[in-house]
Amino acid sequence: MLCSYEDIACALIAAGCDTTVEDDCSRNGLYHAVKRKREQIIHALLDRREPFSLRQQCRTVIRSYLRSVFGPGVSIREVINKIPHHELPGTLVSFLTFESR
Repeated sequence: MLCSYEDIACALIAAGCDTTVEDDCSRNGLYHAVKRKREQIIHALLDRREPFSLRQQCRTVIRSYLRSVFGPGVSIREVINKIPHHELPGTLVSFLTFESR
């Protein structure tokens, strides 16, 4: 069975994926859905019934702050990996770079 982008995105949204994630230019899934005129995805994102978790909001705020300091287009992962390991806990690095340790 072939699945469309809309089917996959809606399944991920229904499963509770983090829809607050932004790319290296501060654009999130809603931005990309609107840009590509993916109405089904737009409605799924906007019709979300449950509030965003504190975890999702914290990650987005910290990553947005870092992006504002270093500029758009800069990989947050590369910036974080340049910080000396003794200055940033590994769990925070994992959290901000979406890596599991």
